[in-house]
Amino acid sequence: MKKGVVPRAPAVPAARSWVVGAGAFCLLVHTRVTPGAPRDEIAGPDGSRGELRLKVTAPPEGGRANAAVEDLIASRLGVKKGMVRIVNGHTSRSKRVEVRCDLSPEEAARRLLQ
Repeated sequence: MKKGVVPRAPAVPAARSWVVGAGAFCLLVHTRVTPGAPRDEIAGPDGSRGELRLKVTAPPEGGRANAAVEDLIASRLGVKKGMVRIVNGHTSRSKRVEVRCDLSPEEAARRLLQ
């Protein structure tokens, strides 16, 4: 490596930009949530926004939709509910969800899209 050149972090592929590593044993999942849906589901990535589209049956009242988002992500990734929490966007449809786990971003993306 040349002297004075700072190595770049590996680029995250655009298709997976909605899930990124955030340090050791931590992931951030960027989501776009639709509350009041007929069923809980992951509708897939929204490439134009860089977010994962989620639909939950819970209404957006009293934090019930947020709890449903955390439950849905935890069940898909196979982690305990306490390992998943919304860190940004509690009152917005766009949310950042932190997941404490030892999965790579690629493995987490694969599990979320199954």
